[in-house]
Amino acid sequence: MLIAVTVWLVTVLIARLLHKRGQAGPAEVVLRRLTYGPRRSLAATAAPDPADRRRRRS
Repeated sequence: MLIAVTVWLVTVLIARLLHKRGQAGPAEVVLRRLTYGPRRSLAATAAPDPADRRRRRS
C-alpha cells in the first residue's frame, strides 16, 4: 500500500509541475500526435509574405 501511495504522490507532484510550466503531459502529447499528426514548425506552415517577394525582385 505504501508503494502505491508513493507512486500516486510522485505522479501528482509531476503533474502539478508540468501544469505550472504550461507543458503537456506525456499522454496528452501522444494523443495530440495521433490526432493531428507530427508537429510542424511555424515557418513551414506560415503564408509567404508578399513584401518579401517584392524585396527579392529589386
